Formats: sequence, structure tokens, C-alpha cells
Amino acid sequence: FNTDLLIRAIRYSIERQKLIDKIYTLSLTDDLTGLYNRRAFFMLAERYHKLAERENNKLLLFFIDLDNMKKINDTYGHLQGDTVLKTIGDILKNTFRESDIIARIGGDEFVILMKIVDPNDYTNIISRFKENIANFNYKKILPYTISLSIGGAISGEEEYSIQGLIANADKALYEHKSLKNDKNRDFIILHS
Repeated sequence: FNTDLLIRAIRYSIERQKLIDKIYTLSLTDDLTGLYNRRAFFMLAERYHKLAERENNKLLLFFIDLDNMKKINDTYGHLQGDTVLKTIGDILKNTFRESDIIARIGGDEFVILMKIVDPNDYTNIISRFKENIANFNYKKILPYTISLSIGGAISGEEEYSIQGLIANADKALYEHKSLKNDKNRDFIILHS
């Protein structure tokens, strides 16, 4: 029994665990925005879904897509494209609750999953989100304005899945994109 060897083994063990924890965190985080990535979203969403079912709560899923991403990349360069994605990530973090699951699931696509008590809560959430986007655009920090298409889906009374919510929110998003010129259509919510 050697105390120096034991102390060194404990230190190595602690450092190894810190590295494992860091690798695990990196595997679940989008390195550009700091939000959850696709893998983390689906892992956490399934847990959230089970908890919501057990507590008899409804879930609301927003699917958000940045408009004109290709044009931003082509006109201002890919670094500016990265900047706008980081900016959207920051706005999402400042808009939604810590208990909500916020993720970048691909290119310029983001999802937010949350429990709702009152189905009308989403209008306040979207208003706050739109206000945060408008305030950012008003400051003219970027050489263009951020424009987003948003679709949402609320879990229904019957059995539903995360994939079903995403499919409905995605459908609502494309419906919103097609109606963008209608100023009365800020976003579209489909009930599963």
C-alpha cells in the first residue's frame, strides 16, 4: 500500500471522469450554437414525452426555419451564415424557458419542445419570440434582417409521438412559408 500511488490513481480517475463528462456533453451539443443537437433532442424529447403523458400534460413543438439561408451564404459568405445561426440560437435561449428543449436539428432548422398548461400560452411565447427578433433586427447589427418561418404542433388527446409532432409542425411551417405575404399569419399551429 503506497499513499502516493493511491493519490495519483484517484487524481487520474477524477481527470478521466471529467474528460468522459466533457465528451458526453460535446456529443449532445451543437458546437456552433451551443444548443442541443439532433441526437440530444430526440433522446431528451422521448423522456419529456413520457413525463408529459404520465402527468397528463400537453406538449407544444415549434419547428423553425431560417428564411433565405442560401442567399445569406451566397451574398455575405458562410461566416455570416454561421453568425446568423448563432444569433438565432442566442435569441431562442433568451426567449424560451430553461425547462424547454431547444435544439438545432439541421442546417438552419431549430425545434423547441415544451410542456404547456394552457393551450393559449403559445401566443404569448410566439409574441415574445417575434418581439425579440424584431428588437434584434431594429438594431441593424447584421447587414440583413432575420426572417423565420415557424410551425407548431400541440399534442392531442389520443396517442401521439415526437415524430408525429415534428411532422405536424413541419407541415405547419411549410404552410406558413406559403402564406408569408399574409401579414395576419404570424405562424401556424396544428393540433395532433
